Amino acid sequence: MLLDEATSALDAESERCIQEALDRACAGKTTILVAHRLSTIRNAHVIAVLDDGKVAEQGSHSHLLKSYPDGIYARMIQLQRFSHGQAVSMVASAGSSSSGRHQDREVQ
Repeated sequence: MLLDEATSALDAESERCIQEALDRACAGKTTILVAHRLSTIRNAHVIAVLDDGKVAEQGSHSHLLKSYPDGIYARMIQLQRFSHGQAVSMVASAGSSSSGRHQDREVQ
């Protein structure tokens, strides 16, 4: 199943209801989600972060935050939290490259 910005125009409560229905509909199926709203993909098994048409980072939500604390995904999380008025506190652990980019990774 391919879902392209399935909840992008919804308020938070509607998004939650639709997301629950989508979770049930996608159970047991391979699903590709295209999303800018990161709450939509937070529970995905694998998140692939694209930068300039290439996979820059890949992993689960927690893996991306721990492995790439200064990476693209972590920065997007910070920006979305900031834009929603939430306090930002990211746990910094093992670092990434100075550019924050991790190129030439394949989604498997």
